[in-house]
Amino acid sequence: MEFAKINVVMRRVVLVLMAAIMAQGAMAQSAHSHNHTHTIHAEDRGPRLGTEWGVGIGGVYTMLDTDSGPAALNHRIGYQGHLHMGLLVGRHFALEVELCYSGSSIRAEQLGLERKIRLTTIDVPVLLSFRMLNSRLQLDLGPVFTVRSSAEYTLDSETKFFGPTYPTWNLAAGVGIRLFRNLMLDVRYIYPLAATSNQFEGNEFSMRTSRVTGGVTLMF
Repeated sequence: MEFAKINVVMRRVVLVLMAAIMAQGAMAQSAHSHNHTHTIHAEDRGPRLGTEWGVGIGGVYTMLDTDSGPAALNHRIGYQGHLHMGLLVGRHFALEVELCYSGSSIRAEQLGLERKIRLTTIDVPVLLSFRMLNSRLQLDLGPVFTVRSSAEYTLDSETKFFGPTYPTWNLAAGVGIRLFRNLMLDVRYIYPLAATSNQFEGNEFSMRTSRVTGGVTLMF
Protein backbone atom coordinates (compact mmCIF):
# COMPACT_ATOMS: atom_id res chain seq x y z
CA MET A 1 0.00 0.00 0.00
CA GLU A 2 2.87 2.36 0.89
CA PHE A 3 4.56 1.58 -2.41
CA ALA A 4 1.38 2.51 -4.30
CA LYS A 5 1.24 5.86 -2.46
CA ILE A 6 4.85 6.58 -3.37
CA ASN A 7 4.08 5.81 -7.03
CA VAL A 8 1.21 8.31 -7.02
CA VAL A 9 3.42 11.00 -5.48
CA MET A 10 6.23 10.35 -7.96
CA ARG A 11 3.85 10.56 -10.93
CA ARG A 12 2.71 13.94 -9.69
CA VAL A 13 6.32 15.07 -9.30
CA VAL A 14 7.08 14.01 -12.87
CA LEU A 15 4.08 15.91 -14.21
CA VAL A 16 5.11 19.04 -12.32
CA LEU A 17 8.68 18.80 -13.61
CA MET A 18 7.53 18.33 -17.18
CA ALA A 19 5.18 21.30 -16.87
CA ALA A 20 7.99 23.41 -15.43
CA ILE A 21 10.34 22.54 -18.29
CA MET A 22 7.69 23.36 -20.88
CA ALA A 23 6.90 26.65 -19.13
CA GLN A 24 10.57 27.60 -18.95
CA GLY A 25 10.98 26.76 -22.64
CA ALA A 26 8.09 29.08 -23.50
CA MET A 27 9.64 31.83 -21.37
CA ALA A 28 12.98 31.34 -23.09
CA GLN A 29 11.38 31.63 -26.52
CA SER A 30 9.50 34.73 -25.44
CA ALA A 31 12.68 36.31 -24.11
CA HIS A 32 14.48 35.49 -27.35
CA SER A 33 11.78 37.18 -29.43
CA HIS A 34 11.78 40.18 -27.08
CA ASN A 35 15.52 40.65 -27.55
CA HIS A 36 15.08 41.05 -31.30
CA THR A 37 12.98 44.19 -30.74
CA HIS A 38 14.97 45.76 -27.91
CA THR A 39 18.60 46.68 -27.42
CA ILE A 40 18.90 44.79 -24.12
CA HIS A 41 20.44 41.34 -24.80
CA ALA A 42 19.97 38.09 -22.84
CA GLU A 43 23.59 38.25 -21.66
CA ASP A 44 22.82 41.51 -19.84
CA ARG A 45 19.84 40.02 -18.00
CA GLY A 46 21.31 36.76 -16.69
CA PRO A 47 21.90 33.19 -17.90
CA ARG A 48 20.21 32.29 -21.17
CA LEU A 49 17.54 29.60 -20.86
CA GLY A 50 16.65 27.01 -23.45
CA THR A 51 15.21 23.55 -23.84
CA GLU A 52 16.28 20.32 -25.50
CA TRP A 53 14.43 17.13 -26.33
CA GLY A 54 15.51 13.68 -27.32
CA VAL A 55 14.64 10.02 -27.76
CA GLY A 56 17.02 7.13 -27.30
CA ILE A 57 17.64 3.40 -26.94
CA GLY A 58 20.23 1.37 -25.08
CA GLY A 59 21.07 -1.62 -22.92
CA VAL A 60 21.00 -2.29 -19.19
CA TYR A 61 22.92 -4.77 -17.06
CA THR A 62 21.92 -5.47 -13.45
CA MET A 63 24.32 -6.67 -10.76
CA LEU A 64 22.47 -8.79 -8.20
CA ASP A 65 23.50 -8.97 -4.55
CA THR A 66 21.38 -11.22 -2.31
CA ASP A 67 21.63 -12.06 1.39
CA SER A 68 22.55 -15.70 0.70
CA GLY A 69 19.11 -16.49 -0.66
CA PRO A 70 18.29 -20.11 -1.55
CA ALA A 71 17.87 -19.35 -5.26
CA ALA A 72 20.74 -18.96 -7.73
CA LEU A 73 20.08 -15.85 -9.84
CA ASN A 74 21.65 -14.99 -13.19
CA HIS A 75 20.77 -11.78 -14.98
CA ARG A 76 20.76 -11.20 -18.72
CA ILE A 77 21.46 -7.93 -20.53
CA GLY A 78 18.20 -6.10 -21.19
CA TYR A 79 17.00 -3.28 -23.40
CA GLN A 80 15.94 0.27 -22.66
CA GLY A 81 14.12 3.12 -24.39
CA HIS A 82 13.78 6.65 -23.07
CA LEU A 83 12.43 10.14 -23.68
CA HIS A 84 14.70 13.04 -22.76
CA MET A 85 13.75 16.58 -21.69
CA GLY A 86 16.26 19.21 -20.61
CA LEU A 87 16.19 22.77 -19.30
CA LEU A 88 19.43 24.52 -20.32
CA VAL A 89 20.81 27.21 -18.00
CA GLY A 90 23.60 29.08 -19.73
CA ARG A 91 26.32 27.18 -21.55
CA HIS A 92 27.44 24.76 -18.84
CA PHE A 93 24.44 23.58 -16.83
CA ALA A 94 21.20 21.74 -17.50
CA LEU A 95 18.43 20.04 -15.56
CA GLU A 96 17.56 16.78 -17.28
CA VAL A 97 14.39 14.72 -16.77
CA GLU A 98 13.90 11.39 -18.53
CA LEU A 99 11.22 8.75 -18.76
CA CYS A 100 12.85 5.34 -19.20
CA TYR A 101 11.26 1.97 -19.92
CA SER A 102 13.38 -1.17 -19.70
CA GLY A 103 12.81 -4.89 -20.01
CA SER A 104 15.05 -7.84 -19.18
CA SER A 105 15.03 -11.20 -17.43
CA ILE A 106 16.59 -13.23 -14.62
CA ARG A 107 17.24 -16.96 -14.59
CA ALA A 108 16.37 -18.33 -11.15
CA GLU A 109 17.27 -21.87 -10.09
CA GLN A 110 16.38 -23.62 -6.85
CA LEU A 111 16.54 -27.36 -6.09
CA GLY A 112 16.47 -28.25 -9.77
CA LEU A 113 13.60 -25.88 -10.56
CA GLU A 114 14.64 -23.24 -13.11
CA ARG A 115 12.44 -20.38 -14.25
CA LYS A 116 12.78 -17.24 -16.35
CA ILE A 117 11.70 -14.15 -14.40
CA ARG A 118 10.53 -11.33 -16.64
CA LEU A 119 11.36 -7.79 -15.52
CA THR A 120 9.71 -4.53 -16.60
CA THR A 121 10.82 -1.22 -15.14
CA ILE A 122 9.88 2.45 -15.48
CA ASP A 123 12.42 4.96 -14.18
CA VAL A 124 12.42 8.75 -13.95
CA PRO A 125 15.97 10.16 -13.66
CA VAL A 126 16.20 13.81 -12.57
CA LEU A 127 19.81 14.81 -13.20
CA LEU A 128 21.96 17.89 -12.91
CA SER A 129 24.23 18.03 -15.95
CA PHE A 130 27.54 19.91 -16.14
CA ARG A 131 28.73 20.45 -19.71
CA MET A 132 32.13 21.39 -21.05
CA LEU A 133 34.18 21.47 -24.25
CA ASN A 134 31.38 23.25 -26.11
CA SER A 135 28.87 20.68 -24.76
CA ARG A 136 30.77 17.76 -26.28
CA LEU A 137 31.35 16.27 -22.82
CA GLN A 138 28.88 16.19 -19.93
CA LEU A 139 28.80 14.82 -16.39
CA ASP A 140 25.45 13.86 -14.86
CA LEU A 141 24.46 13.31 -11.23
CA GLY A 142 21.11 12.99 -9.49
CA PRO A 143 18.33 10.76 -8.18
CA VAL A 144 16.51 8.08 -10.16
CA PHE A 145 12.93 7.35 -9.12
CA THR A 146 11.73 3.86 -10.02
CA VAL A 147 7.95 4.26 -10.33
CA ARG A 148 7.41 0.69 -11.53
CA SER A 149 9.44 -2.46 -10.93
CA SER A 150 7.57 -5.62 -11.88
CA ALA A 151 9.05 -9.12 -11.85
CA GLU A 152 7.02 -12.28 -12.44
CA TYR A 153 7.36 -15.84 -13.70
CA THR A 154 5.08 -18.69 -14.74
CA LEU A 155 4.80 -22.07 -13.05
CA ASP A 156 2.17 -24.66 -14.03
CA SER A 157 0.31 -22.05 -16.09
CA GLU A 158 0.09 -19.79 -13.03
CA THR A 159 1.70 -16.35 -12.87
CA LYS A 160 3.73 -15.77 -9.71
CA PHE A 161 5.33 -12.58 -8.45
CA PHE A 162 9.02 -12.34 -7.64
CA GLY A 163 8.75 -8.89 -6.06
CA PRO A 164 10.23 -5.52 -7.11
CA THR A 165 13.75 -5.81 -8.45
CA TYR A 166 14.70 -2.16 -7.91
CA PRO A 167 13.78 0.16 -5.00
CA THR A 168 11.99 3.46 -5.49
CA TRP A 169 15.01 5.58 -4.56
CA ASN A 170 18.28 5.33 -6.49
CA LEU A 171 21.26 7.54 -7.26
CA ALA A 172 22.86 7.85 -10.71
CA ALA A 173 26.19 9.16 -11.97
CA GLY A 174 27.11 9.20 -15.64
CA VAL A 175 29.13 10.63 -18.47
CA GLY A 176 27.99 11.57 -21.97
CA ILE A 177 29.87 12.31 -25.19
CA ARG A 178 28.25 14.18 -28.07
CA LEU A 179 29.57 12.71 -31.32
CA PHE A 180 27.70 14.97 -33.70
CA ARG A 181 25.39 17.90 -33.16
CA ASN A 182 22.36 15.69 -32.50
CA LEU A 183 23.84 12.38 -31.33
CA MET A 184 24.77 11.64 -27.70
CA LEU A 185 26.41 8.52 -26.27
CA ASP A 186 26.10 8.04 -22.50
CA VAL A 187 26.98 5.54 -19.77
CA ARG A 188 25.49 5.58 -16.25
CA TYR A 189 25.87 3.73 -13.00
CA ILE A 190 22.70 3.52 -10.87
CA TYR A 191 23.12 2.68 -7.19
CA PRO A 192 20.12 1.54 -5.09
CA LEU A 193 19.49 3.42 -1.85
CA ALA A 194 17.50 0.54 -0.34
CA ALA A 195 17.12 -3.23 -0.58
CA THR A 196 14.07 -5.02 -1.97
CA SER A 197 12.12 -7.95 -0.53
CA ASN A 198 11.77 -10.86 -2.95
CA GLN A 199 10.56 -14.45 -2.99
CA PHE A 200 10.98 -17.49 -5.19
CA GLU A 201 8.82 -20.54 -4.56
CA GLY A 202 8.09 -19.73 -0.94
CA ASN A 203 11.61 -18.71 0.04
CA GLU A 204 11.98 -15.04 0.94
CA PHE A 205 15.18 -13.03 0.79
CA SER A 206 16.34 -9.42 0.38
CA MET A 207 18.22 -8.19 -2.65
CA ARG A 208 20.17 -5.07 -3.57
CA THR A 209 20.54 -4.41 -7.30
CA SER A 210 22.79 -1.85 -8.98
CA ARG A 211 22.73 -1.18 -12.71
CA VAL A 212 24.93 -0.05 -15.55
CA THR A 213 23.17 1.47 -18.55
CA GLY A 214 24.53 2.62 -21.89
CA GLY A 215 22.82 4.03 -24.91
CA VAL A 216 22.50 6.57 -27.68
CA THR A 217 20.14 9.56 -27.75
CA LEU A 218 19.01 11.52 -30.78
CA MET A 219 18.68 15.17 -29.70
CA PHE A 220 16.44 17.74 -31.36
